[in-house]
Amino acid sequence: MSQASAHVQKVRFHPAARLEYVEALVYLEDCRGGYGEMFEGEVFLTLEQVRQFPESGARLPTCLELPVRKFSLRRFRYDIIAGCHDGTIVVYAIAHRARKPSYWRDRLAFQ
Repeated sequence: MSQASAHVQKVRFHPAARLEYVEALVYLEDCRGGYGEMFEGEVFLTLEQVRQFPESGARLPTCLELPVRKFSLRRFRYDIIAGCHDGTIVVYAIAHRARKPSYWRDRLAFQ
């Protein structure tokens, strides 16, 4: 997708990515009050960046020819792994940076 055709409107989460998001939010809130809300806000802001500039993330190599990119959160050690398909952002993972790299690759068939 070119920058001229940016400004994607829809966001869909892979079911496992949605679970990762909720688990991270709860974990961070349990660690320190207010962190869950901060995490939620940062994920929202990062997804807004993805909507406006879907090619701004670091391109990730995949065995499929899907345009999958990594968008790093600033305050938290998490990355949003997402791709843009037919005007929809598909979030494949909310991945902690200390996890096994590329564990989410089997989710790429989800559109």
